[in-house]
Amino acid sequence: MVYWASSDIKQAATQIALTLQLNPDLADAHLFAGNILLRGGKREDARTEFEAYLRLAPKGEFATQVKQILQK
Repeated sequence: MVYWASSDIKQAATQIALTLQLNPDLADAHLFAGNILLRGGKREDARTEFEAYLRLAPKGEFATQVKQILQK
C-alpha cells in the first residue's frame, strides 16, 4: 500500500505478486492487483484479478464496485 500511495506502481506490483505467491486465496490482494494492472493499462489481466476477487469474496466490501468495473 505504501508503494501504491507513493505512485511507485512497479514496486507495488512486485510486492502484490509476492503476496499472491504466498497466499493465492487472499481476496484483497487480487483486488489490489487488479487496480495495479488497470492503472498500468493491462485491462484483461485486471479483469482476471477482479474476477478472482469476486470468486473469493462474492459479498466482500468492494464487490459492488468491482462488479461495476467489470461491466464497463
